[in-house]
Amino acid sequence: MKILNFFKTIRNNWKKSTFAACLVAYGVDYAIEKQKVKEMMRAYCLEAVALGQTSGERPKRVTVILNPAANGRKAVKDFEKYCAPLLHLAGLTVSVVNSDNEGQIKGLMDVMDNTDCVVIAGGDGSLSEAVTGFLRRPDANSAAKKLPLGIIPLGATNQVATSIFGKYEKREQFMAEATKAVVEGNTKLVDVMKIEPKVENTETPAKPVYALGEVQWGAFRDAHVRRNRYWLYGPFRSYASMVFSWPKDELAWDCQAHIKYVKPCTGCSKCGGRHLAPEIEPPKNRRWWHSFLSKPTNFEKKADFSKIINEECGVQHELDVNTVDFSIASPNAVPTVQSTDSALQIALGQKEVGFTDFVKEGWNRVGGEAPEFQEIHTAQEVWFTPKIEEKKIKEETKEEETKAETYMRWLSIDHENFELMPMHITLQPDRLTIFCPRQKQM
Repeated sequence: MKILNFFKTIRNNWKKSTFAACLVAYGVDYAIEKQKVKEMMRAYCLEAVALGQTSGERPKRVTVILNPAANGRKAVKDFEKYCAPLLHLAGLTVSVVNSDNEGQIKGLMDVMDNTDCVVIAGGDGSLSEAVTGFLRRPDANSAAKKLPLGIIPLGATNQVATSIFGKYEKREQFMAEATKAVVEGNTKLVDVMKIEPKVENTETPAKPVYALGEVQWGAFRDAHVRRNRYWLYGPFRSYASMVFSWPKDELAWDCQAHIKYVKPCTGCSKCGGRHLAPEIEPPKNRRWWHSFLSKPTNFEKKADFSKIINEECGVQHELDVNTVDFSIASPNAVPTVQSTDSALQIALGQKEVGFTDFVKEGWNRVGGEAPEFQEIHTAQEVWFTPKIEEKKIKEETKEEETKAETYMRWLSIDHENFELMPMHITLQPDRLTIFCPRQKQM
């Protein structure tokens, strides 16, 4: 009888029953997922303990520069839950420094010393700021060789970390794998873009900016920047931004610039391979008793390029740009750059784009697919001169007009806003040492 009454109640209140069933299903799925993450972290912790008990040349003193504002201020909680336990269980001495304001990471990296490695816990912006501060140091060349950098992806955008560690369905696994790389101590060399702004009418030249990812300019970049305006759509705000940004005049629909670039050269009689990183030849015939002696010095191998002829070396090529989407990317950018060669990729999108194509391409990018470009060039050096004009924009008020013109004058370097201006971009091969998964160790 009670069972019949139960089903009768469900039939008479089917709307409430359906809603309750959905809540129960969501709760069960949430609990199962939490249990899976818990078991996964337990496995990572056991592995960290095992790694800590084995001998090897792994860093002992780790300095973590943490950006608390990353990913909507979730970074501290994520770090303490999924990253810090692995570092401590591995027996590392961990010092955490919070970056409380913009620009502080640069200052910290400028004086960073007395540690075995530095770990940047944040997004692409935090990483770019750290690399810039690090490579602006007077002793940058020597410091870059002896002080490896770790990357823990705690930000909203983690393009460089994705290129190093790959994609993961679970964000928790992504963070744990990046932390595990620091514990294991496997390293590789990565290329860096040196970006020198060309500011007119100034007595002192602007300081260079260093980046591991890419320079972006255009409508898709602007729509991505606007995504937080549509916070009402929650996790779908990036998709909403692609829809409602059309056809806003404040987006850069008409990116015009003049480009000069030099194609990459692997070394020839003309350049002598001066832009290439020196090859280090480790000492040979090491024996067990050598461990009691002083550590030998590595020697640089000097390649002979005198017989190699490359007519394109040093030759400047020119390119006029008129597009809705423009980028200059390093080999670290994913999925923009598909080649593993040390070369910059200059990518141009369509000259014009309709609403359907804009939304489709924008949604594909939000979903993690590779952007589609109409024209691609490779380069070692790039001289970028944008065409900046005073543009009349039809808006209801003068305030909106000023706002729209402001949006036309910005680009992104590793997803951080920078003023649109002429710049000289050079790729520096094998400039930094970073921690990586074991299979990518070099």
